[in-house]
Amino acid sequence: MDYSQKTLQRILDIQTGKKFGLTRLAREIGVTNTTIHNWRNGASEPNFRNFQKLLEIHKRDEDFRSDI
Repeated sequence: MDYSQKTLQRILDIQTGKKFGLTRLAREIGVTNTTIHNWRNGASEPNFRNFQKLLEIHKRDEDFRSDI
């Protein structure tokens, strides 16, 4: 597992651990729950566009938590 895979895994673990995490994350990115599951398990990886969306969602959520 290289650095980018570790980063992806960490973000997915954080995002899908939240209330309604997996379903909400999949819906916001525009993929299925199965796709998110496959990314988490290393069966596949997001394309560049979906990885950017994932990072944007994660950053937005982190910014929201820091404002509380």
